[in-house]
Amino acid sequence: MKISVDKNKCVKCGICASVRPDIFVLGEDGIEIIKNMEDQTGEKVDEELVKNLKTIEEDCPVGAIKIVE
Repeated sequence: MKISVDKNKCVKCGICASVRPDIFVLGEDGIEIIKNMEDQTGEKVDEELVKNLKTIEEDCPVGAIKIVE
């Protein structure tokens, strides 16, 4: 699974960081940065995490977040 944030589109609203602070954080420049992109064990990412990430992708007001399985 790959997560990307288009820094040119991001308006720094913080929705992603509020829902999954273990993956997204607001950096010093205010742009969301990815803290953890995939399961550290290399195994398939948990189904609940996939569901959360898809919701975050859909809820991003400017479509800056993309999730690819």
